[in-house]
Amino acid sequence: MICCSTSPDSIGRVHPFNIAMVANTKLALRGLIDTIKGMATRARIKEIAASRKGQEPDFGAKAAKIKKESLGLSPIHPDELALVMNEELDRNCILVHEYQQSSLQFFNLGPGENDKMLVSNKGICLGWGIGAAIGAKVAAPDRQVVLNIGDGSVMYSASGFWTMARYEIPVLIIVSNNHCYDSIRKSYVGYNGRMKAANRFTGAILDNPLIDFAKLAKSEGCEGVRVERAADLRPALKRGIEATRAGTPFLIDVDVARTGPGADSTWFQKFSVAQSRKKKV
Repeated sequence: MICCSTSPDSIGRVHPFNIAMVANTKLALRGLIDTIKGMATRARIKEIAASRKGQEPDFGAKAAKIKKESLGLSPIHPDELALVMNEELDRNCILVHEYQQSSLQFFNLGPGENDKMLVSNKGICLGWGIGAAIGAKVAAPDRQVVLNIGDGSVMYSASGFWTMARYEIPVLIIVSNNHCYDSIRKSYVGYNGRMKAANRFTGAILDNPLIDFAKLAKSEGCEGVRVERAADLRPALKRGIEATRAGTPFLIDVDVARTGPGADSTWFQKFSVAQSRKKKV
């Protein structure tokens, strides 16, 4: 495992590796390819590739099946959202993924020309997805770019919607809105401490008031729609795809169910500055 980055400070912070390489990624990959070609003949490289045929990673979409009990729910199950997205989006779209709960096994992901290209971040840090989607569309303007993002992640970087509108960057944004900082809740569960025992997770719930991301995007110049029923998913996606093909960004705010340990918790800390006043000023 080689960890390659232009930033020495970031190497090894998250995942283990065998070799550290401080370099431009594009130049480093070209160098590695040239090195491999210099170590074996073309015939030998083809022989190695042929021996590995059929051992490619199974990205899941060809075999994944959805459970019947996950269909037609309100809020919508993440599996159904992923299934519908895979069927409606371009087969070779660029999928920028910043959503902890998404069901990636339903997507035809892979390196082929007819596979969806996954752009992801393994550092489990929030806030990079909107900028990454903008960058993907600038780099590949003739390819459909879809941002698959959670509501918590949007809270870090929503100003990017204005950038999309200002510079006419036609990205399709799908917000999986489960009213929760999912990665935070799952981290608390993983600690296996008092919060998990009480099923009360500090700072995790994102409602009261509920955030309407379609209206938020519209305030920045991006059209959008909110979806609360599974039956409305496909029409919303078709409308969003039509908008991006016309040259404008579009946001779909999808009300999805929370899943996993602690998903049923709706507790949040209540505090009112207004009620704590001694003077009504």
